[in-house]
Amino acid sequence: MKKRLDREYFEELYETSPDPWNFETSEYERKKYRRTLESLGERKFRRALEAGCSIGVFTEMLAPRCGELLAADASERAVSAARKRLEEFSHVRVERRTLPEEMPGGTFDLIIASEVLYFLDRETMLDTLRILENSLEPGGLFLAVHWRKETMTYPLQGDEVHGLIRSNTRLDHIRSEMEPEYRLDLFEARDGRSGEPGGASRSGTRSDASGAGGRNEGVETSAVEASGRVRRGFVGREAGSIEGERGGNTPTLDPRSERR
Repeated sequence: MKKRLDREYFEELYETSPDPWNFETSEYERKKYRRTLESLGERKFRRALEAGCSIGVFTEMLAPRCGELLAADASERAVSAARKRLEEFSHVRVERRTLPEEMPGGTFDLIIASEVLYFLDRETMLDTLRILENSLEPGGLFLAVHWRKETMTYPLQGDEVHGLIRSNTRLDHIRSEMEPEYRLDLFEARDGRSGEPGGASRSGTRSDASGAGGRNEGVETSAVEASGRVRRGFVGREAGSIEGERGGNTPTLDPRSERR
């Protein structure tokens, strides 16, 4: 089993390139960010946490939706760049934190973990999931988004992360989207955050939690929420061949350069 990627790994990555995953220029990232925000509907959030904010490109997009936003990253270099980008937003704090050990106090009505949980080993990822769940307010949302294609560096694969979440979470699963490059799953905390692992699904989607086998032809589905409204979900196509990257040039130490 591969060990989790530590803080030093990311500091070296950002020392090699100020934008190692091409967040500012990648078409993949732009499309994924847009879909990530759209999946949240029109809701505004009182207090949100973005785990693994990197240089703050998505944070800047999310900020107008939040009364208070805490963005955290393990790399001091990334945090410094994000603070500069977000300095006009007085309600946004960017902090260097290693999660789950340095989980901030208080509760949140939105927690986003985008392209970050597969940096952890399985045991730590599941511990992190439980900590994030316990930090959600009743009715709060937890959104996970991860790259689906194979990586030779990360301890976990994207589909593996999402399969583990869906099998172990106590949250209600309310939306799922699968594209060839990434996967998105949205969860909601029940009142009192009670429930057993492998929380009930209200998404109505036909996504494959393991990411293995089967082919999905992009079927749009709907789910009826507790309020009686209809929530639209989209299940994307089956993951394509493991070729290419997120777009743009990648530095030598970029772990996605090892995706073959």
